[in-house]
Amino acid sequence: MPFGLRNAGQTFQRFIDETLCGIPCFAYLDDILVASSDEQSHLSDLQKVYKRLNERGLVLNTNKCVRELLFLGCLISSEGIKPDPNKVLALANYPKPTTPRALRRFLAMVNFYRRFIPHAASQQAELYDLVKNRKKNDSKPLQWNEVTNQAFETCKDSISKAALLAHPHPDGKLALFVDASDVGIGAVLQQQVAAI
Repeated sequence: MPFGLRNAGQTFQRFIDETLCGIPCFAYLDDILVASSDEQSHLSDLQKVYKRLNERGLVLNTNKCVRELLFLGCLISSEGIKPDPNKVLALANYPKPTTPRALRRFLAMVNFYRRFIPHAASQQAELYDLVKNRKKNDSKPLQWNEVTNQAFETCKDSISKAALLAHPHPDGKLALFVDASDVGIGAVLQQQVAAI
């Protein structure tokens, strides 16, 4: 089926889902992620994927097989997951919004990476206050002050210092920490792993 047809993407995704059903991997259109708990399992999982793709007449481009890749806005590697460096750069260089709509757009982009930013809610509270009671299509300029300017710069700086989220260790103990305030709520799932 040629790409460009209205349902080509959905049809191809359904075909890939059926092809890889039962194999421990994640597929999004023509991108397939194989993540295993150890090297031996990984080789076994890869063989299953290769065999199933071969049975369906699908061919892999070995030049696109990598150990680190951009996937749905994140850079995934053996160390963990972090925001796409290109998106981080774009947010770090984002101009100060002049309308509520532009500020909401900025906040939405930053919040896509919220899980990588410690204390995101408190950093963004002043910016949300700027647009809290404004209508969606309100085009009146925003009233920036020293506090909101600082909050905007803090948000931009925090995304450039985003945390790397490490992959879970199969033997590590899990702990859930939760907190709430007048500004927001939060939860962190942490894992205790003995130092190597």
